Amino acid sequence: MSIVQQTLFRQELVQSIPYVSTDLRMTELTAPEAVRQDMMIEGVWYRRLDAQYFVWIEHQAELARKIAEQGKIAKPALDALLSRFQDVREWVDENLDSDKLQAARKLFDPATYIPPPAAQQVSGMKGNPSASSSNTTPHLNPTDGDWKFTRPVPPEVVAQVDVIRDKALALGWSEARLYQNRGNIKYPCGQDWGLVCTLDNGETIGEVTRQYIEIFTQSGVRQRFINFDVDQPWIKRVKQSMDNGK
Repeated sequence: MSIVQQTLFRQELVQSIPYVSTDLRMTELTAPEAVRQDMMIEGVWYRRLDAQYFVWIEHQAELARKIAEQGKIAKPALDALLSRFQDVREWVDENLDSDKLQAARKLFDPATYIPPPAAQQVSGMKGNPSASSSNTTPHLNPTDGDWKFTRPVPPEVVAQVDVIRDKALALGWSEARLYQNRGNIKYPCGQDWGLVCTLDNGETIGEVTRQYIEIFTQSGVRQRFINFDVDQPWIKRVKQSMDNGK
């Protein structure tokens, strides 16, 4: 897909590059803007569309269908997502090589594919993110109440969690588990602290499940942020007998 850019002296072909967010919003960039695989645009991560990324998108669309069948996604929200998916698929059908797409499907592993939020450290942002965010409203969750400790959270980290928010909520995560950064026990102790508090030093989000959210450290090590609001396979709950006080 391309457009013709005309000047007073010549006509030149300018290639338009598609980028797609994890919620399947599609935009197009041209050189020199389209120089990186992952771009944050208006607080949302986008990735340049290629065969591997489209296979991941297919996987996410199928996952959304399954979650909807369980009644955890409203039909209008699912319809909007699938409509955006159809637009992306039409572009792929017209522009991507079918053999490369088939090969990408055979090699795809959802457990190892790192989606766009993981691009935070390679996005080429200039300057100190913490310093650049000093003019923005600080992240506070909860916004009210008397809390002894508040852990600063950069807007770039909040944007990462925003990307997976709807999926996480549908799987049983609470807003507090994702966003809380205020507590009565100093971080990292206690269970007041949300996911946003753990994504420092270049850590990024990987797989999102009901029991845990995967975190990649800057060195590539995988960790898990546990959802203590749901049953975990390694936790045995003991029921106390109420018969005659026994």
